Amino acid sequence: MLHPLTWLALFGAVSAHTGAAICFKKAAQRTGRHAIAIFALGNAIGFINPILKTIALRNNHPNVIFAIMGGLGGIFFIIVINWVFRGRLTRFQWFAILIIILGSMLLQLQPSAIR
Repeated sequence: MLHPLTWLALFGAVSAHTGAAICFKKAAQRTGRHAIAIFALGNAIGFINPILKTIALRNNHPNVIFAIMGGLGGIFFIIVINWVFRGRLTRFQWFAILIIILGSMLLQLQPSAIR
């Protein structure tokens, strides 16, 4: 089982990644100094991602951390991007989110718990 601080670091890293991606998307839609300011903000937010990733990797196996981060990061990214840009999730996307959550939960099982 992952420590609660590891989950906090993972959530922070995923949030920083998603926040930076949103800033870059918004910067691409603008011009001039406003675009540069949003781009700089995206870089500042994105700088937090590797720091929090390192904290999460400190006492855990990289395969587990990157699998959880990739899965939950994808979910978070899909939901936030659709919310920010006023999109609508399809049934297939909600099904994919459910499958990713179940897969992340299965990663938490210890080999001794399976026997």
